[in-house]
Amino acid sequence: MIKTKNNILFKTYRCLLLLVVLATITLPVMSCGDDILNTETKDVNSNSEYRLTLTLDPDIVYLNSNTQVTVTIERLVHKDSVIYTPTALKLSAVGGALEGNVSSGSIATPYVILDKEVGSKFEVLTFFIPKSSYSTTSGYYNYVEKGHVSALYDGLNVTLPVRLVKPR
Repeated sequence: MIKTKNNILFKTYRCLLLLVVLATITLPVMSCGDDILNTETKDVNSNSEYRLTLTLDPDIVYLNSNTQVTVTIERLVHKDSVIYTPTALKLSAVGGALEGNVSSGSIATPYVILDKEVGSKFEVLTFFIPKSSYSTTSGYYNYVEKGHVSALYDGLNVTLPVRLVKPR
């Protein structure tokens, strides 16, 4: 009787262990194409002439780190169909500064040059660097928990929140 119980428990344990191993192996393989692992957030706005896209990757930033900010402007009509092509893109940040391919600070205005053809794009890559103070006794302080990055071009405005967290 005891031998039969042990045999049943052993088979049940072996079956459960096999299921755990299979789940551990197949879950990462199955989730490779999922958006679960995608930390990128995007905001898009357009009018009849242009499409403005703002992308953050990732949208959660440690106070001692930075996040990538990409702004893309796409022409939707030929240049001859437009009376005036704006050349100023305004980027701004709350809770940090933008640095990289734009002038540093909380507000940046890169010069925009777009080709004449439909579908031509202009892209700006910059980094959002959180502002905070640090003390060895009290840690991080003097920071906002929720910042924002925004872009403005030809009356189009896009904005995304950035969550700022203390490092572990």
